[in-house]
Amino acid sequence: TTVLPLAKLYAYSEVTEEDLSDVAWLEGHLQMQAPKVIRAKFAGELLNGTGVGEAQGMFNANNSNKIAVTRNAATNVKAEDIAAMYARAIIGPGAFWLINRDVMAKLPLMTVGDVPITWESYFRDGMIGFLNGLPVYQSEDCEALGTQGDVRLINPAGYRVLEKVGGEQFASSIHVKFDYDLTAFRWTHRINGISWSNAVYTPRKGATLSPFVELN
Repeated sequence: TTVLPLAKLYAYSEVTEEDLSDVAWLEGHLQMQAPKVIRAKFAGELLNGTGVGEAQGMFNANNSNKIAVTRNAATNVKAEDIAAMYARAIIGPGAFWLINRDVMAKLPLMTVGDVPITWESYFRDGMIGFLNGLPVYQSEDCEALGTQGDVRLINPAGYRVLEKVGGEQFASSIHVKFDYDLTAFRWTHRINGISWSNAVYTPRKGATLSPFVELN
């Protein structure tokens, strides 16, 4: 049995009464941007979180349900690396590639012999294309090109996220710093995540498999 307490993410801002009265769109802007900041922080935890006071990331060192595939050439990403990662992944509905932005320049140039790999540019809904039939996204939380974690292949079915019903909660107060003429805004989100399994899958024959594969 795994006990997964909800951790709290929050965003906080103090704004002068003058700014709130002079800039009509300011409060609405904060209401729109603060939840984005919280979601971006949690997205980083999903990949690299320590599991202490935050989500245990799919690729955190303490997550034993992941596989690192050794790359063929240092500081590069080749078609052979992509094929090796794909072969070790548990592919299912919703599976996708996640890459560092600098990896993008390598994908259209990859070939096996004289044959290009299956790459298709597709800029929509945050995607940048398809690789071996799976969508590709960029992330600032992937590691630099040529280092472990610059390319990741993820099956989200291998991960569970628990969150408080209602999502982000918002509150404001003029009393926190009333003597400074400041209004305090606070957004909180109680959420956590962990892998469904604590070990890679070992088939009856062949190499181990995982829903979380990264290039080493």
